[in-house]
Amino acid sequence: KPEDNGATRILFFVHRTGRLQLNTPLFASANYQHPPDRSRQRAVPPRDEKPDDEKNGEEPLTEELPKKRNTAQFLGLRTDAQSSSDTTIYRIRFSNEEKCAEFLSLANERKTKGKSQSTSA
Repeated sequence: KPEDNGATRILFFVHRTGRLQLNTPLFASANYQHPPDRSRQRAVPPRDEKPDDEKNGEEPLTEELPKKRNTAQFLGLRTDAQSSSDTTIYRIRFSNEEKCAEFLSLANERKTKGKSQSTSA
């Protein structure tokens, strides 16, 4: 197995084009979030341990646990697209938020470069 040098690679294989046509800019998905960090959730004591003090039992439920923002979401062509209007929402989950942010910036930079080159030419 070759060693990964940490460089971000953007590879999409969709239909027969060899690349994915993005119809919208990539963004960190606000509509779709993975469940909260399970380790923090386990650290909260169960409600059944303290039946006497109900107020303390409610506090962990109302506490806002941090959501993972390691998912990129975008609109692209379906894998079996017959025309350019056959689109679907894609989500890519990364191992951490930094990799997701790097992917989003690289992909959006490529998309804007392509648009600016076509308008200036």
